[in-house]
Amino acid sequence: METRPLDFADLDDVIDIRSRSFGQIADTAIPGWKAIAEHDRDQFMAVYEGRRLLGVSRYHRFTQFWLGRELPMAGVAGVAVAPEERGRGVGRQMMTAMLEKIAKDGYPLSALYPATTAVYRSLGWELAGTQPTARIPTEALRSLEAPAVKLRRVGADDLPEIQEMVRRLHLANRDCGPILFPEHVWRHWMTEDEPFAYLADDGYLEYRWDGRDAMFVEYAGALSEQTTRVFWALVGTSSSVAKTVRANLGPYDPIRWLTRDVAAEVEPSPQWMLRVVDAVAAVAGRGFPTRVVLDTAVAIDDPQLAANSGGWRLQVVDGAGSLAPADDAGLSAGIGEPVRFTAAGFSALYAGVPMSSLRRSGLAAGGSDEAAAGLDAAFAAQAYCLDYF
Repeated sequence: METRPLDFADLDDVIDIRSRSFGQIADTAIPGWKAIAEHDRDQFMAVYEGRRLLGVSRYHRFTQFWLGRELPMAGVAGVAVAPEERGRGVGRQMMTAMLEKIAKDGYPLSALYPATTAVYRSLGWELAGTQPTARIPTEALRSLEAPAVKLRRVGADDLPEIQEMVRRLHLANRDCGPILFPEHVWRHWMTEDEPFAYLADDGYLEYRWDGRDAMFVEYAGALSEQTTRVFWALVGTSSSVAKTVRANLGPYDPIRWLTRDVAAEVEPSPQWMLRVVDAVAAVAGRGFPTRVVLDTAVAIDDPQLAANSGGWRLQVVDGAGSLAPADDAGLSAGIGEPVRFTAAGFSALYAGVPMSSLRRSGLAAGGSDEAAAGLDAAFAAQAYCLDYF
């Protein structure tokens, strides 16, 4: 077996493997899928045996938000192995090569939605957050008072403005985990699906019909109470037809507090995994609580990415973090025994998983309780993503 970039003459074979792995792709969707794949052709990795394609994967070039800052993130998707070739180690060989490619391409972070976790965990990805969806009775939205807020209908031609608004919202709200899709993918979806979309001065709403008697809110974000109320009240105007609204909601979305009764019923949520690919860049690029001050020693054991391995001095001050190699930072100066992490453990810490959970699951060990409390305070987050990829 040989792992190498995908030969794009094999796109029909890719579609065949994906269909056997995830379900049939509709004929009408194939041209659009191929157009996006062609745009992303240098982001594919495949496993061959001679000329025969055994497995394929790709990554998307995302932006991900972490507590008021944004970082490039490689979102791995479409990992598929031909059913008759499973059990031979194709997936692990392919994902090992994919991780190396992501690192070489300069991404500090990677994330994915796993069909199974074993291979990904063995390579340093770890459970980080959910894609929360809630179900709301439309009638509960109809009673919201809607102040006068100017809304403007928008579509695919307004995508740069829409993207900038969503970026502004995630940064201002200091969200942890949401992503921005690359423009060519987002534009394709808005052109094909034609959702109902509105911009306000401080917010963006996007929704569509979900069957004959339900609606789906893809995104409803705003900076003010007034715009938040207007968005949800607009959706609620369809209560005579749509009995239910399903919505992508962050864990603290204000709609949970705006309705008279507890209206948002959370559905089972897909979980996603995070991988810290470049520990120094990931810490430097992440936002931290502005009043937390931390100076502690950590050690990372990362067999796949040796540049992450070893002892580090982790410092957080004024909302910014840094990692410096232990040998250059004078750890003997009294910052204590390092807290030791596996690659997966450090990835989980980055996403806000508490130290007590990491220690009890074997993903972290050592260090003082004081150091653990400091790490919890610095990396505190409730990570979520509104998009599946």
